[in-house]
Amino acid sequence: MEQVLTENDKVRNILRLQNITSENINIEMIKELVEILNKHLKESGIYHGTATIDRLRNAKFITMSTEDWEGREAVSFNSDGFIGFCGWADSKNSKPILNAVTEWALNHREKQFNLHVAKNYSELDLLED
Repeated sequence: MEQVLTENDKVRNILRLQNITSENINIEMIKELVEILNKHLKESGIYHGTATIDRLRNAKFITMSTEDWEGREAVSFNSDGFIGFCGWADSKNSKPILNAVTEWALNHREKQFNLHVAKNYSELDLLED
């Protein structure tokens, strides 16, 4: 039987392709993700526009709250390597989270590429001296 990929699985594949894992995630990356998550939540208007990311207590477990509830999983980078996305949510309410993580992963790839190019140019400058 053919395996059907969920939207969550597709985003996990994007992260894997960008080499973003639970092991190599750092606080700067998390801060960037939180900014993008808040932007997407606000733009989505879910929960009457009250959905926001909570203050970070554990950088690898990002939670969110609304006018109706507090502290639910938004994104988690688990010690076993699994990356979770709002397991409580239906497809409508998970969409802004998944879109934000995808944007963040693609931004990360672009930054890595720019760092690689800058490093190569600086190495070329050293060779010319």
